[in-house]
Amino acid sequence: TGKTTPIRVFEEDGNPARQVVFSPLGNVLAVVLANGEVLAVDAKTGKTLWRTKPGRTAPQIAFRDDGLRIYAVYIDGSFKVLDGASGRLREEYPPLGERTYDPSSFVQVTAVAFSAKGDLAVAREAGETVIWRESEMKAIAQIGGHNTWSGLTKARSGIKLLVYSPDGRRLVSAGSDHTAKVWDADTYALKHELSGHEQEVKHVEFSNDGDRILTVADDKTARIWSAETGRLLVTVRDSDCRVRYATFSPDGKRVAALCELANSFTLWDTETGAKWGELTLRQSHHNALAFHPSGDFIVFSGVGREVVPYFASTRGLVVRAKARAARCLTRSEREKFGLSPEPRRWCITGAGLERENDATKWKPLWPYQEVQWRDWLRARDNGLKPELP
Repeated sequence: TGKTTPIRVFEEDGNPARQVVFSPLGNVLAVVLANGEVLAVDAKTGKTLWRTKPGRTAPQIAFRDDGLRIYAVYIDGSFKVLDGASGRLREEYPPLGERTYDPSSFVQVTAVAFSAKGDLAVAREAGETVIWRESEMKAIAQIGGHNTWSGLTKARSGIKLLVYSPDGRRLVSAGSDHTAKVWDADTYALKHELSGHEQEVKHVEFSNDGDRILTVADDKTARIWSAETGRLLVTVRDSDCRVRYATFSPDGKRVAALCELANSFTLWDTETGAKWGELTLRQSHHNALAFHPSGDFIVFSGVGREVVPYFASTRGLVVRAKARAARCLTRSEREKFGLSPEPRRWCITGAGLERENDATKWKPLWPYQEVQWRDWLRARDNGLKPELP
């Protein structure tokens, strides 16, 4: 448990981020802004590489071809292919399935997913989801929506979320019926229904190995399921953290969860559901997070002035603790990191003087310059057991 320090901060005045996505190599961060702009940022230096002009709406984006292309699908179903290196428009399509764009007749797109095998799933608010073959922009299949109940009447609701597994073998959908559904991405037949959430599912994703599915719902829980059997494996529930959004770490061993109405996020063990750690962020009301492909960093986007407020390191939590432990710490800091209450000898004598017995030559390091620490060390060296100052 601790506080994050931003490694790099990207700011955009009055234009918050709607989506943040790392390129497959992790060297570029693509950011979708509320005004419809898409910008690419060097993940190492923070320099803006390119940005598009504002659009009618904010698109949903995904990297393709190892980052050489970025696909952007808009709420009206129109589709753009951007050059990953320059942001230049390479191809543009009218709303899928239409030859021309008619603003008075379009059906709103509610979810988009891209398959590693070259399929594109597009869900519309009317309830149907059409599967397109990416190379031909040709419809090849259709899957049903999710049902909701109003009194005793069952009605079809639009799919709100679509996600393909990394290998493209499965597709998961979620709607307002509190469930997620797993589809075979070869036949597009329904394989499993993931039931158990008490409210609408707001986020779904696969682990990188494709074996597990993570769902987050308005009931403020996150659940991990077997992709093969549909069996519930782990439920993340914490009275101190009402889960708002969650994501797998690249190695699948952790889940990072944003806490609602709090300026913190938590890390959970995916095998046991135990809390692994918690970090405090500089501001509250973050709306998205994404892991760097290396697993070292998490990037956050918020509703305030900062587009990407934080790079917080997951493995870096341990690295940071070790780095601090190598320095001279106060007693409270040693306790905080679970270290020995006794300071390292070189902190009291000075680096390089660990074996020096002549106290007049000692050059103690902060915060051990006080005489009582020298007296404590001298007494301990003489075989006594003095209390810590």
